[in-house]
Amino acid sequence: MESKDLHLGLLKKKVAELEELLREKGRVEVERDENSLRYKKLVKNNDKLQRELLDYKQQVTSLKAKLLEASELRVSLPNRNHQQCWKKKFLLRKL
Repeated sequence: MESKDLHLGLLKKKVAELEELLREKGRVEVERDENSLRYKKLVKNNDKLQRELLDYKQQVTSLKAKLLEASELRVSLPNRNHQQCWKKKFLLRKL
């Protein structure tokens, strides 16, 4: 009888250990699923930010081109004004 009780106690202990392992496995699976969802959201957000970065880089390139154009105009306008002044003086001398 005593060996049956001992055997029953060992079996109950083993069942408790297996149930705890089963609960732990469930927690790990839930954590894995949560991490998988978090990863997918991060990938999606990363893709969105990459597209935004590309758009901003294109805007910067466009603004640099406009700045260069404005700079070239600023340099060329005084030359044009100077040339027009000389043309007017030349024409006035002919009169």
